[in-house]
Amino acid sequence: MSLYEFLEKGGLLMIPLVFMSVVSISIFLERMWALRRSVIAPLGLGQAVRTLIRGKKFDEAEALCEQSGTALARIAMVGIRHRGRHRAIIKESMEERGNAEVSHMERRTGAIATVATIAPLLGLLGTVTGMITVFQDISAVADPEMSTLAGGIWEALITTAAGLTVAIPAFALHRFLISRVDRLSLEMADESLKILETLDEILSSTRPATVPNAHHVEVES
Repeated sequence: MSLYEFLEKGGLLMIPLVFMSVVSISIFLERMWALRRSVIAPLGLGQAVRTLIRGKKFDEAEALCEQSGTALARIAMVGIRHRGRHRAIIKESMEERGNAEVSHMERRTGAIATVATIAPLLGLLGTVTGMITVFQDISAVADPEMSTLAGGIWEALITTAAGLTVAIPAFALHRFLISRVDRLSLEMADESLKILETLDEILSSTRPATVPNAHHVEVES
């Protein structure tokens, strides 16, 4: 039996199953390209930015981030542009940018999860409707043959097998993408924290120490 004949025996529900299979694979390949380390958090970028910050070369650090154009660079740029403000403000701004970057990294992964959920249900629906058709045909025959019944049943089960064939890889691909997003997010958070600490360290050293005004010191007699 050829692939076309196999799909044809599965009925109309094989069309959305094939479509969902193509969609899940396409999204996976697109996300793998978008989640490359060189696009998210290149090795050495955080160290280079921290080195420029320690040298108080903030303009050069910002230029490096603009040139990089990666997710980590955009987070670092927010921190650099908010330098001089309170640490809590810088941290909050970097966290907001980081959350936006993670949301961008997770784009379309939900579609693969949807495929993994819907595909077996569509397969089961195809089997149920196929079984209904088989038993309707059998009920009209006075003495049905077992071969006819068996043939109708296995054809009805094709959609269940197809649904599981689509759903299982889709679930695995979704979990793989989520684990990759989590790993890259942790690396970005670690590098961002190091950049924040470096900014706070350098800017704290340049702030004048608070000295109490001697004219306002009360001396008890």
